[in-house]
Amino acid sequence: MSILYPPESLVVNPTSRKTVNLYSRLFSGFHDDEHVLHALDKSLHLTSFTKSDIHRRVLALVGRIEYATSPLTLNRQPRILIVASASECSFVSMSASAFMAAHHCICFDTLSPESLSQRIDIFQPDVVICLSSNRPLAESALSLSSLTLPIILYDTISFSASSNANSPNPNSFTPDDSLFTLFTSGSTSRPKAVTHNPFSYVDFAIHTCSLYFSLTKGCTMFTATDAAWINGHTYAYYGPLCIGSATVLCENLVALASIRNLAPVLQSTSTSVFYASVTLLRLLKSSASKYATLAELGYDNINLVHVGSCGEPLADSVGAWAVKFFQPIYPYIVNTYFQTETGGILTAPLPHAYSPDHSSVGMPHSQLPISLASHIYDTHYLSEHNLSPNELVVPCRWDGLFQHLSGDNVGTYFTPDGHFRLHDVGHYDSSGYLFVDGRSDDVMNIYGHRISSGEVESVLLSLPFIHEACSVSIPDPVTGQKHVIFATFIHHLKPDDPTAVINSLLTQSLTPFHKAQSVFSFDNLPKTKSGKIMRRLMRILLDDMHALASLDLSTLSNKDLFFSSCRSFLPPS
Repeated sequence: MSILYPPESLVVNPTSRKTVNLYSRLFSGFHDDEHVLHALDKSLHLTSFTKSDIHRRVLALVGRIEYATSPLTLNRQPRILIVASASECSFVSMSASAFMAAHHCICFDTLSPESLSQRIDIFQPDVVICLSSNRPLAESALSLSSLTLPIILYDTISFSASSNANSPNPNSFTPDDSLFTLFTSGSTSRPKAVTHNPFSYVDFAIHTCSLYFSLTKGCTMFTATDAAWINGHTYAYYGPLCIGSATVLCENLVALASIRNLAPVLQSTSTSVFYASVTLLRLLKSSASKYATLAELGYDNINLVHVGSCGEPLADSVGAWAVKFFQPIYPYIVNTYFQTETGGILTAPLPHAYSPDHSSVGMPHSQLPISLASHIYDTHYLSEHNLSPNELVVPCRWDGLFQHLSGDNVGTYFTPDGHFRLHDVGHYDSSGYLFVDGRSDDVMNIYGHRISSGEVESVLLSLPFIHEACSVSIPDPVTGQKHVIFATFIHHLKPDDPTAVINSLLTQSLTPFHKAQSVFSFDNLPKTKSGKIMRRLMRILLDDMHALASLDLSTLSNKDLFFSSCRSFLPPS
């Protein structure tokens, strides 16, 4: 296993603070009887927790952790692995880690035992925390791991009221400590571990919450994402809490795809900012098709300041719908651009700088520029270092950059002169707004023309009969590559010849070279927990659908539905 550290030119000094009491920083902005968490369980039952409620639970959990791990962690930073969804369990476990100045890692509770075991072996925790319902998963994973660890079952701990007079004080993090590790999905090799620090990362979380979401003390932020995702840390926990804003967590995001389930949650929690995956926004658009606004649905007292999107490129049509339906105070979508490695948002629209096209990710700030590789390097350099002319790079340091990466193949993150490679391609319009066209390895070469999957999919989603779309290519001896589209159709709106309509629009909106050679109906495109469509799996499906059976796809959010669609799919002859 290799470890990658950022080049010295991009490392932010851990500030003049020698230590940081992060637990106090997280909760000092709340009164004891003030709500800090609104948690929705799998049945969407809402429970709200005050600062005192959380502190009592933290002290009880810290006691269990210290009992289970002492004296193993006496002279080093404890490591805590949490198997949980976005819930009371994940929130209190993260808070207990902050109290102990421990290094934590949250893993999806839907992983296979094999996938969880890989993450255990890489992270090397001292203890595992989970609910009783996830105990079989944790035990199976540990049986495959090289470690023998204690398991703490969160829902068996007694949180009865007790005096805090003799309770311990929170520990402080040092500049050498790590805050948390998250894993990026891996289906063909061991996953990659991304680690962030407790100093500059938290500063970046606070800064971007304030800058892009206008968060202030007393607000409530609902980041509808999983706890094991970077936004489940930056924008559902660290950023809001340090500002003094309550947070909303939901264990069952699928149920929120119905607007009749989401609307009462927004109202009862007085949500100020609703930040969701593009996938969830698309599903909400479908479920709310009979209503133009929330007010028409009967919810005229929901006063959102911002609506944000994350996870994958936002189609302009989806963004326009969301603005009209939710009617936030700021009339644009905070269409965010980030990666797990960046710690938080690199760029997004702002009140004074947003494009009329909602698919733009805004105008990058001058202090955190995002450049096209061709604007920095000449053609010889681009060719020598395998850089696409339109690849996006960050030429400066910023607070959110990862502390280190670890894994079997950590990849190429930096140019030889120390610029950060985002491995995405994009373009700027004439007004200076950035549009992300997709991953650099999702760029197709058709008759020598470079075509981005993202730009194709954005155009397709403007068609009323397409719910979701995936644009991929497969090798072709004549054209170099062949363009293939998978589409999830809204069947009662589907025309007699959807391929003709699709290719006509692509020719009109883009170029004739963007036309698809084949268009396939596919009801359940594979998605990660963050809502990103796994185009690579669709390429495998076309090439050798039987190869999918050998992959561990437990990191997908819709694995069973995807396989169901695969079984009914007839590949081209």
